[in-house]
Amino acid sequence: MHRFNSFFLSINKIKLYDDADLLNKLNTALPQDIRILDIIRVTRSFSSYNSCTHRVYDYLLPTFALSSDNLSLNDSTCWTYRVTAEKITKLNNLLERYKGTHNFYNFTSGRLPTDKSCYRHIKSVECIPTFLLGEHEYTVIRIIGQSFMLHQVRKMIGLVLGILRGYATEDVFDIVFCKERVDIPKAPGLGLMLNQVDFSCYNKKYQNDGIHQPLDWSKYEDQRNEFMMQYVYQHIDQIETEDKSMLQWLATLNCHTYSFRDSSSPTIVDDKVSETDDLQIVAIEETTLHTQSNTNGKRDYDDSDKCDLPVKKERMEL
Repeated sequence: MHRFNSFFLSINKIKLYDDADLLNKLNTALPQDIRILDIIRVTRSFSSYNSCTHRVYDYLLPTFALSSDNLSLNDSTCWTYRVTAEKITKLNNLLERYKGTHNFYNFTSGRLPTDKSCYRHIKSVECIPTFLLGEHEYTVIRIIGQSFMLHQVRKMIGLVLGILRGYATEDVFDIVFCKERVDIPKAPGLGLMLNQVDFSCYNKKYQNDGIHQPLDWSKYEDQRNEFMMQYVYQHIDQIETEDKSMLQWLATLNCHTYSFRDSSSPTIVDDKVSETDDLQIVAIEETTLHTQSNTNGKRDYDDSDKCDLPVKKERMEL
């Protein structure tokens, strides 16, 4: 599977007479684990980065990671574990603590504690109902936010798992959003994926102009779910079964203090490093194919018409 979760393909200087025919031809030429869902006309100034209102990240999690530490987990017992409804409720209560605008300095690296870009807005975060992949039980933690920093989602997951397994109490949330460095575990990259990007503000501005269609993922929900289950989730489950990355990582949770630690001078991460540091992220290559004719490489999106958002947009990092 390829590295990037989502992409937008620009088709320039050609005439598309039959979008349905082109869509079929493209999907026929592509590997089965890369699907194009639709071809939609966008504005000349459309930018998938600048036009994005918020992003939806999923973390596919084997439910044995939610068990208490006093439950002995090994290769033969971990997959027989079944999470209780009470444990899912407790997980969702912990995830609620992330909602809103907070200083996520302790959930990233390469930034100073006074850096205003550490403030991020989380619109929604929840655990969806469990399901089985063969005999293996999984759940998905879904996080919706305006933008994310390097390691942010993985540390958000790591902290709540540390609490659920008894290595920290919920009181740790009283200190993790401060400007003092706190020791927080970082969950494995396997399982993290960009589910979709939202273009609500773009849609609000252009969907009723008589020319452009809204960029709406809901109409493809069944196709997306089928693709995710057949290719993405199965692929993650196979790697987890073989490499045991989550099982091995759980054994390291007791190495963290979940409290203040000595601050060291941060290593300022170069933009190029930040964009390429998510080497373990599983790709979702199905996406909407957009056509646009802006070929000069400049961002000419009109910022004056954007929706009011609580935090300044930053480069998307994981």
